[in-house]
Amino acid sequence: AGAHAMAVDADDGEAGAPPGQAPPPLRRPGTGFASRLLAIAVGVSTFVHGTRNAHRFGQLTPVYANVPCWNQAAMLEEFVAGAGVIQMGLRVNVTCANPNAYDVEVQPPRAFDRMPPPDVFVGKFPMAVQAGKFVVAPTTLPAGSGGPVQALASVELRGSDAEELLPHFMEDREVPLTLRLEFVVGARVGLGMMEWEGDARFQEDCGLEVRGILPRSYEPKVGGERREAPPVSPMVCGKSWQRISTLMPHIDDRPEDLGSDGVDFMSAKMPGRDSARGEITKIVFLGGDIFLSYLVGAIVSALLWFVGGPWERHHPKQGYQATGEANIARYHEDGGREHTEAFVTPGDPEHHSELGDAS
Repeated sequence: AGAHAMAVDADDGEAGAPPGQAPPPLRRPGTGFASRLLAIAVGVSTFVHGTRNAHRFGQLTPVYANVPCWNQAAMLEEFVAGAGVIQMGLRVNVTCANPNAYDVEVQPPRAFDRMPPPDVFVGKFPMAVQAGKFVVAPTTLPAGSGGPVQALASVELRGSDAEELLPHFMEDREVPLTLRLEFVVGARVGLGMMEWEGDARFQEDCGLEVRGILPRSYEPKVGGERREAPPVSPMVCGKSWQRISTLMPHIDDRPEDLGSDGVDFMSAKMPGRDSARGEITKIVFLGGDIFLSYLVGAIVSALLWFVGGPWERHHPKQGYQATGEANIARYHEDGGREHTEAFVTPGDPEHHSELGDAS
């Protein structure tokens, strides 16, 4: 019996089963609980991941929504006029809203095109004189919100142009300025394993009036009250210089008096090919991530629940434990009439000693 037990102990495979006995199951009773617990964890985690991406998919439909801008206003920050030189600085504020579920970046368009900034002109077309540049300050518009977009128009005239226009800036009540308000709204968002980005352009022709230096700053009102005239008029914008010429406000006008003609802007629109590329990327990668999350989670959870994991298998000699205990009981019931070696429990010294004492 001892030699037989040693032979069985030396065998690590299923060949170590007792003579005449079928190999017992290779799973411990009750260990399926670990697999089912893991199946629940895998199922919940993949479901949460897929549902979160599904919600993200809905937020990104469409992948880019146009960014509208309105409520443009200009402020005169600097004005210097002298012999042979005119310098002027205007700060332009525009309010923009970002309806997208991610932040967008406002950048000067020429940063992408590597071209000089748009021009600022003094006068009305076709007699306008090129006088400066218009630069938009980089700005971030938060997701689902918005904020101001600031730009600076710098005017500098020298030589003959300054000598010709200086009398107008000194004596005229209103001097027209025209400029092109232009910037790029950059969109960048992660779509599953890929990232999509695109640029939406905003472009409007705008105009305003600048008050001359010498004209009166005060004008009488009803009851003898006076109010200070602003240095610049409200700014109006449109799609062409011709339209701006018909909408050009006066120095005393207020923004609320201009109506929708001078207040409403068009939105920064994404080119069709960029929007289509973003939609395809979203469907393929983000939609694919959602599908795989649900599919893989369902398959892995089902396998763990019904089949179990490989870590639940153990050494065959441990599986024979229950068989050895049953053999010992049968041995005692039969009074030791059967061969002892047929009932030896492999790998269990306690059972070996128990059988030896019984014999």
